[in-house]
Amino acid sequence: MDNIDQNMSDIDFLPDEPPFFSIQVNSSKRFFHPPEDDDSGSMQVVAGGCEHCIQGYSVDRSDFPFYAFEFLASGAGTLILDGKHFQLTPGTCFFYGPGITHTITNIGAGMLVKYFADFSPSGAYPVLMENLGLQNKVVHVPIPGSIVHTIEDLIDTGRKRSHFSRQICSRLAELVIYKIADCAYESKDIYTSSYKSYRRCKGIIEKHFLDIWTLKDISE
Repeated sequence: MDNIDQNMSDIDFLPDEPPFFSIQVNSSKRFFHPPEDDDSGSMQVVAGGCEHCIQGYSVDRSDFPFYAFEFLASGAGTLILDGKHFQLTPGTCFFYGPGITHTITNIGAGMLVKYFADFSPSGAYPVLMENLGLQNKVVHVPIPGSIVHTIEDLIDTGRKRSHFSRQICSRLAELVIYKIADCAYESKDIYTSSYKSYRRCKGIIEKHFLDIWTLKDISE
């Protein structure tokens, strides 16, 4: 609690701060646009931001009112998404929505820096996720620089609250999602036997690479 109190001045509180915005942060840059009635079917971004999450940060939700994606920029964490366990490393992006349980935890010695965007369930976002096969998935982006740049534009636009900020946020969010879909590969549940075997072999190779010449050397 001391860390939260000490750095409270760095948290960017909004006059209409929603209850799901975490205070377990050292600093943040966020926006919130209350959902509007919209019959156009367009993608409606209701929130977005960047959070520098403190050591020990943990969010455990059994439900969430919006569709969302989160993107890890730096740090180390764990994710339990709909009962499956994943490691969070820089470049990890995950998607969830109403009715999907999720627990996000910072397990590193320092800050966990992540970006997020939330979407109205009544707009085009669920359809796009279904078409791209990303909903409730965890993926990894090998070169995240371009995606971070676009998300930063999204956040800055959302905070302006200009006449067309909602429409611009919608287009930028769609661009981010297509960029992720274009280059990402799916992450695996860290508790599956195949993934544990992969991690074990990877560790052996990294530790003994000077002495390994064949696959038999690894098995021994």
